[in-house]
Amino acid sequence: MIKSPENIIGEESKNNNLFHGDYSKLYRAAYLIFLKNYVIGSGVKSFIYECAKIPPDTQNISCNNHPHNIYFEILVNLGIVGMLVFVIFLYFLINIIIKNLLKNKVDNNDKIILILFLTIFISELMPFRSYGSVFQTINGSIFWFSLGLISYVNNIVANKFNKI
Repeated sequence: MIKSPENIIGEESKNNNLFHGDYSKLYRAAYLIFLKNYVIGSGVKSFIYECAKIPPDTQNISCNNHPHNIYFEILVNLGIVGMLVFVIFLYFLINIIIKNLLKNKVDNNDKIILILFLTIFISELMPFRSYGSVFQTINGSIFWFSLGLISYVNNIVANKFNKI
């Protein structure tokens, strides 16, 4: 297809709407759903059903299967209680990994492997990143797999250190 100036302008506006429109509308819908049941959430995989219950006159919302952000999804589905459990678990896991990295008796190869997996894991936790559902998509599977992998590698490094 030959691109005319009209087509190029149309493509640019689609890209702008993707960032400023669609995701922000999903995030707004997630926020409104979160406000309805902020303590324990509305249940796993409930975003689409709860989004359909938002009054039709509400402006600037969009409904999809999930809110496309890991933190909004946890808040909508599990509420503040689930988010606290999630954050506390991550805090302790990352704290243990950093303590293992700072031990002098751990060899450099193990440190490099731990740093590599920790970097990948932390990149999955970027808060402003658009994300597939943590409970029902391949992105979620990658997240849970990397969580298990970093725990396993950390356990191996910790066991090597304790045997020394």
